[in-house]
Amino acid sequence: MDRFTLEEVDSIDSTNEALKRRMRWGRASSGLVIRAEHQTSGRGQFGTIWESQAGRNLLFSLLLIEPDLPSERPFQLNMTICRILVDALRVFVPEVRIKWPNDLYAHDRKLGGILIENQWLGTRWQSAVVGVGINVAQSDFGAPRAIALRTLCSEVPAPADLLRLVLSKFDGHWGEWGRRSWAEEVEDYTQRLLGFGAMHGYRWVRGSDPAVFRAAIEGVSEEGTLHLKRSDGVPIQARFKEIAWLNPEEVHSPRPSSEP
Repeated sequence: MDRFTLEEVDSIDSTNEALKRRMRWGRASSGLVIRAEHQTSGRGQFGTIWESQAGRNLLFSLLLIEPDLPSERPFQLNMTICRILVDALRVFVPEVRIKWPNDLYAHDRKLGGILIENQWLGTRWQSAVVGVGINVAQSDFGAPRAIALRTLCSEVPAPADLLRLVLSKFDGHWGEWGRRSWAEEVEDYTQRLLGFGAMHGYRWVRGSDPAVFRAAIEGVSEEGTLHLKRSDGVPIQARFKEIAWLNPEEVHSPRPSSEP
């Protein structure tokens, strides 16, 4: 895995922020990985806070500079990274799936998350900082639906060992975001997607009628928009943060008001 340069630190504000600082200083190259035992200001998607106990989980960021991906399909990189991480985690927990757009779930609980921050120059994609957090050995969580590998499997890897496995998977699939067709990547992504082809309960985050509905995921667009078909046959589309996945305890059988 000569393409990666690994730096490990005890504590840092955020591994993503550290990589972006290194880029501004001109001291970063593609394949640089920063792993931290603890983050004081870890972030998730759309500014959410990522909380993690020191030394208990895998927290790292990977820098990709000028990845070979068509700029008109930026979501393709997200799909490739999700697929690689799911396949790595399935070595320990075969039930791991992607919760759209880029959370890692097992048994309806969040096992990890991905934060990809893209840098553009006009319409040209320059680089991506890929931040990953995976719950490995933590037992107490502030979030009610979080879970760790230690709860799901008997042989729990150390965070550093898990990182080596993840990087080996990245190494084996390096550059696929440019070589594989959109159709191939969509098929592999959706086959690992929680709720694909199966009815599930959702809620519109902002006002819509009906607010709660059942639908099956059918696919995603090049921009990452989710395509679903409601249980009454009505097709719908949802962008990031427009709908929320309903957990089993939130609703037993949500149905659109138009259903009998």
